[in-house]
Amino acid sequence: MSRGVSEWKTRHATLVIGALFARIAGGFYGSYVPVASPDIFGIGSLTLILSILLVGGLGTLWGLSSRPLQ
Repeated sequence: MSRGVSEWKTRHATLVIGALFARIAGGFYGSYVPVASPDIFGIGSLTLILSILLVGGLGTLWGLSSRPLQ
């Protein structure tokens, strides 16, 4: 606990907000794509997501901002 802010509450709130954004984005993407199947996500999407995770790390936003999503 630093400066009176609970680390657990902050991490939990971050997880909930991230899940909310993922849910909203998934809803929009589901209405955009007529059929949801694993064939939609190819090796290019996998490479992009993994590179964002590897470059960004746990504590930075650099992975998301280093390469804009197309």
